[in-house]
Amino acid sequence: MTSPHAREHLAYRWIPSSPLYRAASAVIADWEQRGIDPCQGSLHGTDIGDKDAPYFAEFGWRDFTSIPACLTKYGGVEWLEVVRPTRTRPLDTLRILPRDHRLLGRVSWA
Repeated sequence: MTSPHAREHLAYRWIPSSPLYRAASAVIADWEQRGIDPCQGSLHGTDIGDKDAPYFAEFGWRDFTSIPACLTKYGGVEWLEVVRPTRTRPLDTLRILPRDHRLLGRVSWA
C-alpha cells in the first residue's frame, strides 16, 4: 500500500490483527495495482478521501442492499465485496461491474 492517506484511514479504523483491516488492505492494494487512487474509494461505508467516491468495497455482505444505489444514484463504477473476511484464510471477493447502470437501477435487491 503506497497511499499515506489510505494507511492513516486503516490505522484509524481497525487494528492490524483485524480481519477487516486485512480485507481493507487487500482492497486498497488491488485498487493501487489497477491504477485507482484509494482516495476515490469507500471502505465499509466510509469514504477514504473524496466525497462521493465511485469505488465501493464492503465486507461480509453488510450493505448488500446498497449496491444498486451506490452503482447508479451515487455514480459508482464498481463494488468489491469481500465475502467473509478472516485473518488467515483466502479472501474470497466478488467484483460487480455494471454493464448498464439504467437496468441496475430497476432491480430490487431487498
